[in-house]
Amino acid sequence: IEHYQNVVLPCIIFKGCEQVTTSAYSTAFGLPVAIYGAAYYFFLLIASIFYIDAKTGLAFKLLKFVPITGFLVSMYLIYLQRRPQPLSSA
Repeated sequence: IEHYQNVVLPCIIFKGCEQVTTSAYSTAFGLPVAIYGAAYYFFLLIASIFYIDAKTGLAFKLLKFVPITGFLVSMYLIYLQRRPQPLSSA
């Protein structure tokens, strides 16, 4: 919600939290990256419940490989956050 309201995020431990919602990487395909994260964890929850209930191979395969993808995306986003930013010419 803060992404659309242009509100500065409160930073308790770290500094520069506003960079998360204002950077060029804060959206992907027109949606905030946080929406994709929430959908990812919701999908894992549903797949876990489905596996516990049905014990199907498909659910097991999803629960085996989807977290690897989530981890790699997280590592990429951390890389983007930590890499040095170019100096602006303005």
